[in-house]
Amino acid sequence: MLIPPFTLQPLVENTIHHAFAALDKHKKGRVRIRASRRDDFLEIVAEDNGSGIPEQLLGLLGTQTVASDEGTGTALWNIRNRIDAIYGRAASLSIENLPESGAKISIRLPAERERGEKDV
Repeated sequence: MLIPPFTLQPLVENTIHHAFAALDKHKKGRVRIRASRRDDFLEIVAEDNGSGIPEQLLGLLGTQTVASDEGTGTALWNIRNRIDAIYGRAASLSIENLPESGAKISIRLPAERERGEKDV
C-alpha cells in the first residue's frame, strides 16, 4: 500500500532526536514501527522507550506548532495536515505516552480511497 511521503521518516527522526536525548546512557533506545491492515484501514504505529512527551505538550502536538525547548512539533503537525488533505476525516493521528516510558504515535489511513483521488 502506498502512504504519503514523509510520514514514517519524521516519526523515526523525532524519536531519535527528542525521545532519546535524555535517555540514561545504560539504557538502549528502541524504536518499533508496525504496520497492519485492520478492516478497511492501514494502521501504522511507532513506539519508543524514550523519555515520553511532556504532558503540557501532549494534547497540542499534531494539532499546531508549539514553542518548547525540545522542538516545535512541526513534523507531527505536517504529517497530520498531509493526511487530512489527502484522506479527510477518514484518517487519524493520535499521540500518547506509554505507561512505563516512551511514546506511541498511531496513524490510521483508509486502505481504499475513492476513485479519482491521486496516488501519493
